[in-house]
Amino acid sequence: MNAFLLAHKQGDLARAVQNAIRIICVPLARFSIRFGVPLHTVYTTLRSTFVEVATEERSRLGRMPTDSQIQAITGIRRKSIPQIRQAGEGDWEPNVLAKVLAYWTADPRFKDGNGKPAELPLRAPGNASFAALVKKVGKDLGVRAVLDSLISDGNVEQTDYGTVRLKTTVMANTKDLQIAVNAGAKGVAFHFETALKNIKNLSEGLPEREFDQMRYSLTIPKSRAKFVDEKIRRILSRAEQEIEQILDLEEVSPENIDLILMGAGFYQFNRNRR
Repeated sequence: MNAFLLAHKQGDLARAVQNAIRIICVPLARFSIRFGVPLHTVYTTLRSTFVEVATEERSRLGRMPTDSQIQAITGIRRKSIPQIRQAGEGDWEPNVLAKVLAYWTADPRFKDGNGKPAELPLRAPGNASFAALVKKVGKDLGVRAVLDSLISDGNVEQTDYGTVRLKTTVMANTKDLQIAVNAGAKGVAFHFETALKNIKNLSEGLPEREFDQMRYSLTIPKSRAKFVDEKIRRILSRAEQEIEQILDLEEVSPENIDLILMGAGFYQFNRNRR
């Protein structure tokens, strides 16, 4: 293969990889926005993870990589790498909407006589209004823009009297949500790692690949969606129970040093076509 053709094919692969990254980033961006994580926090976490993974990958060759090698792999400036290692992921600073909700639930000025978030007038003299709440977070913020975003997210509602009310769902105990977030993240990571391993094996011509299949249709009528959803759920539930039985039979004491992680992931999806 001549150099021009090789470069062309590599360019096609690079574009495919870039498109794959964008596809992956769409749910990541949606997840971050939904939970009030701003872009700079995601970037800081991603940069720290790049250094961590690059160090881990090169350490498998038998020695710790230099900062110059990490720079060559990741594109991060060499002088920044020690600072990134020391800082780690950094503290999470919530976005504007999350800060507004936090002040509303914590600041006594925005609570009622029972200590709960008060129903606030949109604008009013003094400090007990939604406008005052927004300006407490940032004086240059648009009150209407913040309100519309919070309403769109389902966090607040505006009453017929023009006041702004915090929905009770925002006040729910977050323990179960934290567990669900962690479990969901692990599921995504396991699935993505499996896909990456299969892509690596494919690129090296290796026949053995981990099972990673997906079946879907874009032409299911909405009138049949509930029936199809329930049927798929029953099939996956049976498979889940069978795999759980196999894993239970094969498990040994965690003190055994010769252990590996094994399992299978299940998920179903039901999305409107875009």
